Amino acid sequence: MFSILLQAGGVAKPNPVAQFLPFILMFVILYFLIIKPIQKKTKNDQIKNILELNVIKIKNNNRLSVSEKLDEISMLYAKENYVITLRTENQLQMIRKKKFNFLWALLWTLLWGVGLIVYIIYFVSKKDDIYTITLPTNEKVNLIIADEVKKLSDLLDKGVITNEEFELQKLKLFAKNNS
Repeated sequence: MFSILLQAGGVAKPNPVAQFLPFILMFVILYFLIIKPIQKKTKNDQIKNILELNVIKIKNNNRLSVSEKLDEISMLYAKENYVITLRTENQLQMIRKKKFNFLWALLWTLLWGVGLIVYIIYFVSKKDDIYTITLPTNEKVNLIIADEVKKLSDLLDKGVITNEEFELQKLKLFAKNNS
């Protein structure tokens, strides 16, 4: 066979695309196995951070009642596919179910024969995202204000603040609670 090639005028030149095909294939596999999951995790972390910041803003909004705050928070999480599992007068628990990704299962199966088993084990070990948010009830807020007024009263008794400062701070506390 080799002598036939020599008689034909030389060795056939390899196709340049065929030479780089293994490198291209390795890059594609690495992209889907390493780069894409990192990008997805980063995006999920950013979304969680934004949700947490918005929840803090809603919790600190004194113009809303506890039930209105819980409604706002549940709407935020509903946009990210969370489902309410428990709601009480001051608590909200939500869950986002894990999803089975058939594309990943197929990719693992095609690359390695046992890949589907590996992916199923990974899927079973993955947990659902569960978040619980508890807001203070109005009774707790009133107790906090009573504690603050008691502290101010102690400062007035010790002579650290004047009677006018005491009344001003007390008015600020009640105004903050009513707004």
